[in-house]
Amino acid sequence: MSGCNNPDGEIIMLVSGVVATVSLVGVLVLLFVGGLALAAVDKHCDKNREH
Repeated sequence: MSGCNNPDGEIIMLVSGVVATVSLVGVLVLLFVGGLALAAVDKHCDKNREH
């Protein structure tokens, strides 16, 4: 950000970028954990299912 003498603007951009990254990673982690949980429940049900 050369030529920009507004440090608050840089801080706000940095924070918004970090928040966006963290929220994106959080969503991916939630999806991953949810998928693992569904797979575990599915295996558990398969083991107890009468064929």
